[in-house]
Amino acid sequence: FRRVLFRSDAAIVLESIFNHPNVDNERVGIWTNSNGITIAAGLLGRQRYKILSSKVAFLIDGEGPHDPQSILKNTDKINLIEGEGVMHRWQNVINAKVGPDKDYITEDEFFKERSAINFIENFRGIYQRIQGKNDHALGDYYGHAVAMLNTATNGQAKWTRLNKQPKNQIYRSGRYPDGIEIEGVLDFE
Repeated sequence: FRRVLFRSDAAIVLESIFNHPNVDNERVGIWTNSNGITIAAGLLGRQRYKILSSKVAFLIDGEGPHDPQSILKNTDKINLIEGEGVMHRWQNVINAKVGPDKDYITEDEFFKERSAINFIENFRGIYQRIQGKNDHALGDYYGHAVAMLNTATNGQAKWTRLNKQPKNQIYRSGRYPDGIEIEGVLDFE
């Protein structure tokens, strides 16, 4: 029997871009919006895609969630702009994937693969976070931006930046109480 290695669709697309004769391989990057960071961070931070990931020059993250599970568990503290629609869509996926005789036994196991925060520290290119004062899905909650920026900055990224702020800044969080307050530097809506 032969062992088959499975590759994600995103990895196949990215490989085809790098193999295209009209592409300058030094300038390939990925731009995500919202939950697209889940796919991109997973692709760029997993060991099995290390060689492919090392070729990606930059990752632009447009207001992506760091950990959908923690956001969904804290909806009483976070102003979900899409509210019930977001909850309903996630619950449908969880119901289809989690439980006895399904792909995942627990929700924790399910979300571990879908949390960008688990992978972003391994990305070696430039990480640029785009974050407005009024997040498209989470209103005035910026914990996801702080988590992604701090993790990438303390990880292997070439450099990181929030919007047009200086590079490699650490933002205030429970882990970094002396960091910069993110609300004070968000400069667009």
